Amino acid sequence: MDAVWTADNDTVFDALSVDDYAILRFREQLVAYYISKPTMRYGQAHSPYNEHIYNEFHNRFVFITMLRDPVKMWQSAYFYNRNTPPDRRTHELSPDEYLDTDMAGAVDFQYVKFFGGTMLAGDYTARDAIDHAKRNLERFDLVGILEHKDDLLDRFSERFGVRLRLPHKNVTPKSSKARSSQLTAEIEDRIRAMCAPNQEVYDFAIAAIVLTWNRAVMTIRSIGT
Repeated sequence: MDAVWTADNDTVFDALSVDDYAILRFREQLVAYYISKPTMRYGQAHSPYNEHIYNEFHNRFVFITMLRDPVKMWQSAYFYNRNTPPDRRTHELSPDEYLDTDMAGAVDFQYVKFFGGTMLAGDYTARDAIDHAKRNLERFDLVGILEHKDDLLDRFSERFGVRLRLPHKNVTPKSSKARSSQLTAEIEDRIRAMCAPNQEVYDFAIAAIVLTWNRAVMTIRSIGT
């Protein structure tokens, strides 16, 4: 959550003052509530992985997720939140100014938090937390990578016989060339260092899950020909 606006848009509450743990746990409860309905066949949520929900419903639902390159995700979030219309804008800082704020760390360990599970008190950059996120990621039925989204679309089609559509939403108004011109090599190095926990989970997803599945599919198709 970046900001909470009042009905008349006159007041904005700083997102950093909001209890992140409570909000994420509330999202988990909403997921559990909706998918527990007998008529529910599909659910979509920006919510952390919850072991209890998975154990209760993994025989009824297929769990799917998609990851994006952490550095690109950080940059996208920065420029989107800076260049959106004023009623949704959360800052007007330059990249180096932004990196010195608490807002800059909002996504640096997001994968560890969302796949490892929320913690009331704990270090999402700790080795145990990162490894726990990797283990949980392996439990998903389908894991995709945004930079190679056709792989996920192919796997989804192989399994369900239909082609999944993935619309492109929340696009920043600035062109990629305009964005790149504001990121010096020093700034990019700082972003990469900040995103290190996310990067480890992302690299694991590619090496241990996506590429393994692709090799298995290629083997099966080779045997069948």
